[in-house]
Amino acid sequence: MSDHRAPKEPAAKDERSCCDPCQAGTELADLFSALADPAVLSLLEFVLGQDRTVTDCSIHFGVPRSSITRRLDFLTARGYVEACLVDGLRFYRAPSDEMVELLALARSMASDRFSALVECASLNDEASGTCQPD
Repeated sequence: MSDHRAPKEPAAKDERSCCDPCQAGTELADLFSALADPAVLSLLEFVLGQDRTVTDCSIHFGVPRSSITRRLDFLTARGYVEACLVDGLRFYRAPSDEMVELLALARSMASDRFSALVECASLNDEASGTCQPD
């Protein structure tokens, strides 16, 4: 015998979802996941330096335009860069100074960490023979 019950109504959207900390955490994780790809990170840094076209990027990195376009579409869809059309050419640029500042901070942190590791490696063997950077 078949069951002819009405389909369940979709759950009402939680009015708090726009402020859900899990959603904010997911968006931040997505950002860092995107930045973890060295090709995407290099392209992002190049575009944030000044307005660039796909051709500019393709020449700079020596990769096909299709590869650059795919990555720029990825970055644009997430709002990490923006595209604007000028005289028939599409230029990509930073939508705000925030991404530039974030990457500068990340570079500084990575440099500081690297410097600490180099200093650690250059030290003579400590009593324990290991070094733990700050």
